Amino acid sequence: MLAFLSAFAANAHADFASYIAQYDFTALYPARPNFGSGTVFRIERSPDGSRYTRVICRNLFARRDFVRTAVGLKSVEYDDAERFGEAMGVIYGLLTSSRQSEENLIAQKVTAVKLSYDDAVIERLPATIQPVEAGTPIELDSTCLAALTKLEHEGKDDRIYVVDRALFVNRFTIRVERPSNSTVELAEMLGISPEHEYRSIGMHGVEVTAPYYLGMNALLISEIGPAKPGTRAETRIVKTKSAKLPLFRAWQ
Repeated sequence: MLAFLSAFAANAHADFASYIAQYDFTALYPARPNFGSGTVFRIERSPDGSRYTRVICRNLFARRDFVRTAVGLKSVEYDDAERFGEAMGVIYGLLTSSRQSEENLIAQKVTAVKLSYDDAVIERLPATIQPVEAGTPIELDSTCLAALTKLEHEGKDDRIYVVDRALFVNRFTIRVERPSNSTVELAEMLGISPEHEYRSIGMHGVEVTAPYYLGMNALLISEIGPAKPGTRAETRIVKTKSAKLPLFRAWQ
Protein backbone atom coordinates (compact mmCIF):
# COMPACT_ATOMS: atom_id res chain seq x y z
CA MET A 1 0.00 0.00 0.00
CA LEU A 2 2.85 2.34 0.72
CA ALA A 3 4.23 1.65 -2.74
CA PHE A 4 0.86 2.47 -4.25
CA LEU A 5 0.63 5.83 -2.52
CA SER A 6 4.11 6.75 -3.71
CA ALA A 7 2.74 6.59 -7.25
CA PHE A 8 0.90 9.87 -6.68
CA ALA A 9 2.82 12.85 -8.02
CA ALA A 10 4.53 15.00 -5.39
CA ASN A 11 2.87 18.17 -6.66
CA ALA A 12 -0.55 16.50 -6.43
CA HIS A 13 0.08 15.74 -2.76
CA ALA A 14 1.19 19.33 -2.27
CA ASP A 15 -2.06 20.58 -3.84
CA PHE A 16 -4.15 18.74 -1.26
CA ALA A 17 -1.78 19.85 1.50
CA SER A 18 -2.22 23.47 0.40
CA TYR A 19 -5.99 23.10 0.47
CA ILE A 20 -5.99 21.77 4.04
CA ALA A 21 -3.40 24.36 5.08
CA GLN A 22 -6.02 27.06 4.42
CA TYR A 23 -7.71 25.81 7.59
CA ASP A 24 -4.44 25.79 9.57
CA PHE A 25 -4.05 22.00 9.49
CA THR A 26 -1.53 19.49 8.19
CA ALA A 27 -3.13 17.25 5.57
CA LEU A 28 -3.78 13.56 6.20
CA TYR A 29 -3.24 12.00 2.78
CA PRO A 30 -5.21 9.85 2.29
CA ALA A 31 -7.97 10.79 4.72
CA ARG A 32 -7.98 8.56 7.82
CA PRO A 33 -10.93 7.00 9.71
CA ASN A 34 -9.02 7.23 13.01
CA PHE A 35 -6.69 10.15 13.63
CA GLY A 36 -8.51 12.40 16.08
CA SER A 37 -7.49 14.54 19.02
CA GLY A 38 -5.36 12.59 21.48
CA THR A 39 -3.86 10.27 18.85
CA VAL A 40 -0.18 9.59 19.55
CA PHE A 41 2.09 8.90 16.59
CA ARG A 42 5.58 9.12 15.22
CA ILE A 43 6.85 9.71 11.70
CA GLU A 44 8.94 7.01 10.06
CA ARG A 45 10.69 6.59 6.72
CA SER A 46 9.78 3.95 4.17
CA PRO A 47 12.45 2.22 2.02
CA ASP A 48 11.92 4.78 -0.77
CA GLY A 49 12.80 7.60 1.64
CA SER A 50 9.33 9.07 1.99
CA ARG A 51 7.75 9.68 5.40
CA TYR A 52 4.61 8.12 6.82
CA THR A 53 2.85 8.07 10.19
CA ARG A 54 2.81 5.15 12.58
CA VAL A 55 0.16 5.35 15.27
CA ILE A 56 1.31 4.37 18.76
CA CYS A 57 -2.11 4.64 20.40
CA ARG A 58 -5.49 6.16 19.61
CA ASN A 59 -5.84 8.26 22.73
CA LEU A 60 -3.24 9.56 25.14
CA PHE A 61 -5.79 10.72 27.68
CA ALA A 62 -8.12 8.83 30.02
CA ARG A 63 -10.85 11.40 29.35
CA ARG A 64 -12.37 11.56 25.86
CA ASP A 65 -14.71 14.56 26.11
CA PHE A 66 -13.32 16.37 23.10
CA VAL A 67 -14.85 19.62 21.91
CA ARG A 68 -16.27 19.75 18.37
CA THR A 69 -17.14 22.95 16.48
CA ALA A 70 -18.92 22.93 13.12
CA VAL A 71 -16.99 24.42 10.19
CA GLY A 72 -17.80 24.92 6.50
CA LEU A 73 -15.32 23.54 3.97
CA LYS A 74 -15.01 24.54 0.33
CA SER A 75 -15.48 21.97 -2.42
CA VAL A 76 -12.47 21.03 -4.52
CA GLU A 77 -12.70 20.44 -8.26
CA TYR A 78 -10.23 18.41 -10.29
CA ASP A 79 -10.73 19.34 -13.95
CA ASP A 80 -7.71 17.56 -15.39
CA ALA A 81 -7.59 13.77 -15.83
CA GLU A 82 -3.97 13.83 -14.67
CA ARG A 83 -5.24 14.97 -11.26
CA PHE A 84 -7.92 12.31 -10.85
CA GLY A 85 -5.34 10.18 -9.05
CA GLU A 86 -5.03 12.88 -6.40
CA ALA A 87 -8.79 13.02 -5.92
CA MET A 88 -9.02 9.25 -5.58
CA GLY A 89 -6.04 9.31 -3.24
CA VAL A 90 -7.86 11.61 -0.83
CA ILE A 91 -10.85 9.22 -0.61
CA TYR A 92 -8.69 6.09 -0.85
CA GLY A 93 -10.41 4.44 2.12
CA LEU A 94 -13.88 4.82 0.61
CA LEU A 95 -13.03 2.82 -2.51
CA THR A 96 -12.49 -0.83 -3.36
CA SER A 97 -9.53 0.14 -5.55
CA SER A 98 -8.56 3.78 -6.05
CA ARG A 99 -6.36 2.92 -9.02
CA GLN A 100 -9.27 1.15 -10.72
CA SER A 101 -11.53 4.10 -9.87
CA GLU A 102 -9.13 6.46 -11.61
CA GLU A 103 -8.97 4.22 -14.68
CA ASN A 104 -12.78 3.99 -14.78
CA LEU A 105 -13.16 7.78 -14.65
CA ILE A 106 -10.88 8.16 -17.64
CA ALA A 107 -12.51 5.28 -19.56
CA GLN A 108 -15.97 6.82 -19.02
CA LYS A 109 -14.68 10.16 -20.43
CA VAL A 110 -15.17 12.07 -17.19
CA THR A 111 -13.87 15.62 -17.57
CA ALA A 112 -14.03 16.83 -13.97
CA VAL A 113 -14.35 15.45 -10.43
CA LYS A 114 -15.68 17.56 -7.57
CA LEU A 115 -15.20 16.57 -3.91
CA SER A 116 -17.35 18.14 -1.21
CA TYR A 117 -16.84 17.61 2.50
CA ASP A 118 -20.11 17.64 4.47
CA ASP A 119 -20.90 17.93 8.19
CA ALA A 120 -17.35 19.02 8.95
CA VAL A 121 -16.13 19.83 12.46
CA ILE A 122 -12.94 20.89 14.16
CA GLU A 123 -12.17 18.56 17.05
CA ARG A 124 -10.13 19.95 19.95
CA LEU A 125 -8.80 18.74 23.26
CA PRO A 126 -10.75 20.29 26.14
CA ALA A 127 -8.93 22.94 28.16
CA THR A 128 -8.90 20.61 31.18
CA ILE A 129 -6.45 18.21 29.52
CA GLN A 130 -4.56 20.57 27.23
CA PRO A 131 -0.84 19.85 27.70
CA VAL A 132 1.53 22.83 27.74
CA GLU A 133 5.28 23.43 27.49
CA ALA A 134 5.63 23.96 31.25
CA GLY A 135 3.95 20.64 31.96
CA THR A 136 0.49 19.66 33.17
CA PRO A 137 -0.59 16.76 35.41
CA ILE A 138 -2.96 14.69 33.27
CA GLU A 139 -4.49 11.26 33.76
CA LEU A 140 -3.40 9.13 30.80
CA ASP A 141 -5.07 6.17 29.15
CA SER A 142 -3.57 3.02 30.66
CA THR A 143 -3.17 1.25 27.30
CA CYS A 144 -1.42 4.24 25.76
CA LEU A 145 0.79 4.72 28.80
CA ALA A 146 1.85 1.07 28.55
CA ALA A 147 2.73 1.52 24.86
CA LEU A 148 4.82 4.62 25.58
CA THR A 149 6.55 2.91 28.51
CA LYS A 150 7.45 -0.01 26.25
CA LEU A 151 8.99 2.36 23.69
CA GLU A 152 11.01 4.00 26.44
CA HIS A 153 12.30 0.64 27.66
CA GLU A 154 13.25 -0.26 24.09
CA GLY A 155 15.34 2.90 23.92
CA LYS A 156 13.29 4.44 21.10
CA ASP A 157 14.29 8.08 20.79
CA ASP A 158 12.04 9.03 17.84
CA ARG A 159 10.02 12.18 18.15
CA ILE A 160 6.52 11.44 19.39
CA TYR A 161 3.54 13.67 18.68
CA VAL A 162 0.02 14.05 20.02
CA VAL A 163 -2.87 15.45 17.96
CA ASP A 164 -4.42 18.45 19.69
CA ARG A 165 -6.78 19.56 16.87
CA ALA A 166 -8.25 17.59 13.98
CA LEU A 167 -10.43 18.31 10.95
CA PHE A 168 -13.23 15.76 10.72
CA VAL A 169 -15.97 15.14 8.13
CA ASN A 170 -18.99 12.83 8.31
CA ARG A 171 -19.91 12.63 4.61
CA PHE A 172 -18.27 13.01 1.21
CA THR A 173 -20.19 14.11 -1.87
CA ILE A 174 -18.56 13.24 -5.19
CA ARG A 175 -19.84 14.70 -8.44
CA VAL A 176 -18.50 14.35 -11.96
CA GLU A 177 -18.92 15.92 -15.37
CA ARG A 178 -19.26 13.32 -18.13
CA PRO A 179 -21.22 12.63 -21.34
CA SER A 180 -24.99 12.70 -20.82
CA ASN A 181 -25.45 9.32 -22.51
CA SER A 182 -23.41 7.48 -19.88
CA THR A 183 -25.42 4.67 -18.25
CA VAL A 184 -23.06 3.62 -15.44
CA GLU A 185 -23.98 4.94 -11.99
CA LEU A 186 -21.18 6.89 -10.36
CA ALA A 187 -21.12 4.66 -7.28
CA GLU A 188 -20.46 1.66 -9.52
CA MET A 189 -17.88 3.54 -11.58
CA LEU A 190 -15.96 4.56 -8.47
CA GLY A 191 -16.33 1.20 -6.78
CA ILE A 192 -17.52 2.50 -3.40
CA SER A 193 -16.51 0.04 -0.69
CA PRO A 194 -19.50 -2.01 0.57
CA GLU A 195 -18.64 -1.14 4.17
CA HIS A 196 -19.80 2.45 3.57
CA GLU A 197 -23.39 3.61 3.19
CA TYR A 198 -24.00 5.71 0.10
CA ARG A 199 -26.81 7.42 -1.82
CA SER A 200 -26.77 8.09 -5.56
CA ILE A 201 -27.54 11.62 -6.71
CA GLY A 202 -28.75 11.01 -10.23
CA MET A 203 -26.15 9.63 -12.63
CA HIS A 204 -23.52 12.24 -11.86
CA GLY A 205 -23.19 12.24 -8.10
CA VAL A 206 -22.94 10.06 -5.01
CA GLU A 207 -23.05 10.87 -1.30
CA VAL A 208 -20.99 8.59 0.95
CA THR A 209 -21.44 8.46 4.71
CA ALA A 210 -17.92 7.87 5.98
CA PRO A 211 -16.52 9.58 9.09
CA TYR A 212 -12.92 10.50 8.23
CA TYR A 213 -10.21 12.91 9.32
CA LEU A 214 -8.82 15.21 6.61
CA GLY A 215 -6.18 17.06 8.61
CA MET A 216 -4.75 17.70 12.04
CA ASN A 217 -2.42 19.81 14.14
CA ALA A 218 0.00 18.07 16.49
CA LEU A 219 2.24 18.91 19.43
CA LEU A 220 5.65 17.38 20.08
CA ILE A 221 5.69 15.47 23.37
CA SER A 222 8.92 16.67 24.95
CA GLU A 223 8.57 14.83 28.26
CA ILE A 224 6.25 12.55 30.23
CA GLY A 225 7.29 12.44 33.87
CA PRO A 226 5.99 11.28 37.24
CA ALA A 227 3.30 13.29 39.03
CA LYS A 228 3.20 14.17 42.72
CA PRO A 229 2.64 11.34 45.20
CA GLY A 230 -1.00 10.73 46.02
CA THR A 231 -2.34 11.25 42.49
CA ARG A 232 -4.02 8.52 40.46
CA ALA A 233 -1.71 5.76 39.19
CA GLU A 234 -1.93 6.83 35.52
CA THR A 235 -1.39 10.55 36.16
CA ARG A 236 1.77 12.00 34.60
CA ILE A 237 3.29 15.42 33.98
CA VAL A 238 3.04 15.92 30.22
CA LYS A 239 5.19 18.57 28.54
CA THR A 240 4.72 19.54 24.90
CA LYS A 241 6.13 21.93 22.32
CA SER A 242 4.70 23.31 19.09
CA ALA A 243 5.82 21.27 16.10
CA LYS A 244 6.30 21.84 12.39
CA LEU A 245 5.56 18.52 10.76
CA PRO A 246 7.31 17.34 7.59
CA LEU A 247 5.28 16.21 4.58
CA PHE A 248 4.11 12.65 5.15
CA ARG A 249 1.58 10.02 4.16
CA ALA A 250 -1.13 9.26 6.68
CA TRP A 251 -0.53 5.55 6.51
CA GLN A 252 0.44 3.09 9.18
